[in-house]
Amino acid sequence: MNNWKDAIYLIKRTETVKDEDGFMKTSEEKSNLIASNIIGVTRAEAEHANQLGYTADLEVEVMSVNYNNQEILETEDKKRYVINRTYPKSSEILILVCSDIMKGNYGSVS
Repeated sequence: MNNWKDAIYLIKRTETVKDEDGFMKTSEEKSNLIASNIIGVTRAEAEHANQLGYTADLEVEVMSVNYNNQEILETEDKKRYVINRTYPKSSEILILVCSDIMKGNYGSVS
């Protein structure tokens, strides 16, 4: 059994529309707080990310049922990450490999 010690939000970008001033704005759909485990990035994962053109700054374990192709992860302290890659740890747990948005090195992810 997994002990979920952290919590995150998953954010899906939706349509791009013009705001009241005429500027294009992408709206976001934010999930409820999701139980998770924030884990360290392995050397192999960091090298794999580098080969694909982004940095791996964070790995997070979540229950597979909580992930629905969201593009952004937000921690409780409001730090945001781009979700670059996902892979299953088991049939119920998914690993999200993320890059810090503030660093700006997250490959071709939009």
